[in-house]
Amino acid sequence: MTDRPSIPPLDGPPTAQTPPGLFNWLASVQDRVNRLLNGKANISAATTVTLRAGEVTTTLVDNRIGYFSHISLEPVTADAANIGRPGLWYETADGSATLHHASDVSTTMTFSYAVLG
Repeated sequence: MTDRPSIPPLDGPPTAQTPPGLFNWLASVQDRVNRLLNGKANISAATTVTLRAGEVTTTLVDNRIGYFSHISLEPVTADAANIGRPGLWYETADGSATLHHASDVSTTMTFSYAVLG
């Protein structure tokens, strides 16, 4: 992945139901919202996928993928750039996506990807 700072997860609801405990918990929520508003959404495109040569589908397994995720693919090799956007589409499931593409003998059709949602 990258060395960019990430948004740490909340530990859950406030444990101390006192004004200081609630204040600290709300400050944590505020910090995370501010990071999101500043573009720090833990979205990393440092991961790549290479389409399977001679096949018409490639399965991308990533635990960040959900049924309603959007996957942004960006070619990182010349062969990947030649496939063209209209020739590549995907279906998502929980934890994976099936990439549909034209069959090609090239083994260097590599894309970087980011998962949104």
